[in-house]
Amino acid sequence: MKVMFLIPHLSGGGGERVLSDLSHGVGDEAVLVVFEKKFSYPFKGRLISLDLPIDRTSAVRRFTGFVRRALRFRRVLTTERPNVVISFMGEANLINALLSRRPMLTVHNHMTAFSTMRGSVERRVVRILNKALYRRATVVAVSQSIKSDLIENYGMPAKRVVVIPNAVNAAEIAKMAAEPAACPWNSATPIVITAGRLSPEKGQGYLIRAFAAVRKKMPCQLAILGTGELESELKQLASDLGVAKDVHFLGWQPNPFKYISKATIFVSPSLTERFGLTVLEAMA
Repeated sequence: MKVMFLIPHLSGGGGERVLSDLSHGVGDEAVLVVFEKKFSYPFKGRLISLDLPIDRTSAVRRFTGFVRRALRFRRVLTTERPNVVISFMGEANLINALLSRRPMLTVHNHMTAFSTMRGSVERRVVRILNKALYRRATVVAVSQSIKSDLIENYGMPAKRVVVIPNAVNAAEIAKMAAEPAACPWNSATPIVITAGRLSPEKGQGYLIRAFAAVRKKMPCQLAILGTGELESELKQLASDLGVAKDVHFLGWQPNPFKYISKATIFVSPSLTERFGLTVLEAMA
């Protein structure tokens, strides 16, 4: 059976990491289609890049980019003729449900929460498309609450949604955690650490404010793993609150576990989480 994966890119997120791990269990026959050549994680199989980044500065440009990606992916389907297409993330899920003969969509977030991140008109359009197209597919949700969201708010038949929780390789994480790390903090003080894309829904701004309040009462430091569009804003926030020297932005790291294992406490400040993969990894 020919399995195809579809995802915007393979860089820096929990869903991307899950796909990377999954590909190593499927085998060399798997095909990965990405919208952009952005990679943080390895993939086992054959790669097809559509090379279509999107200008997201306006709804019109986002829509035009979506159409271009859909048309290009339709040509890939005609050439490759996969038995099943497994997609990750909202845009890839929509294109998969619209065009594939046997689509399987993986949902890693509460769609009602995600839809609030868009403008009102765009939010309505996306919601209508989701409700119409998701019913054509088999949907894999990473938690029971996401399944409930799909059924109650998007009219998905319960029998078309299966829950498969994310998993981690605890032995591999333990091995990576034992690697030496050049930590930029003073290990004599308590270290708070978090990991995730630097974007509004991940809530790092709230964590920095909370850290600043705690910092007034006791010595401590904060380490933030990840990159994203809010990096400059978060650094400015730390500076404005007078804690910049105690907040360490570590960027994206191929091995975050060697830093997490050396911290005092891991915090997940997300405003919305589907499963909380970083929490599971930190526990491991």
